[in-house]
Amino acid sequence: MNTNKKILLTGITGFVGMQTAIQLLEKGYQVTGTLRDAKKIPATQEVIARHTSNIENLHFAEADLNDENIWKDLMRGMDYVQHIASPFPKTIPKNEDDLILPARKGTLSIVSAAAQNNVKRIVSTNLKKNTRLNKRRVWNLIFA
Repeated sequence: MNTNKKILLTGITGFVGMQTAIQLLEKGYQVTGTLRDAKKIPATQEVIARHTSNIENLHFAEADLNDENIWKDLMRGMDYVQHIASPFPKTIPKNEDDLILPARKGTLSIVSAAAQNNVKRIVSTNLKKNTRLNKRRVWNLIFA
């Protein structure tokens, strides 16, 4: 299958992100994977390249989940978004809101940027449990 459809994949360095990238590349999509640290690009690319011959369709972008402006730029020209990223601190926080609030803010930034750029579809693996989003607010962001 050959497609020119572009997908922004957040959280490409994790296990689920890499597996998702491989599947999308095998289906012929142009994938831009986001990661927090560009130093992880070579290792991530190497692992993914072992499992697909379509590695030339993979691109990377360094992005912080809570940087609202970067998502507006990254969404330009994208057809779809697969949102897998979530903040993962080096130590376990004492308060669950230290994880939930940044995840919610990041997800809202991504949804808002996607809506502003007429992205056709957003698939998120963390909307329901991890971020406690108000469904009406998300609906209004997408269709406002």
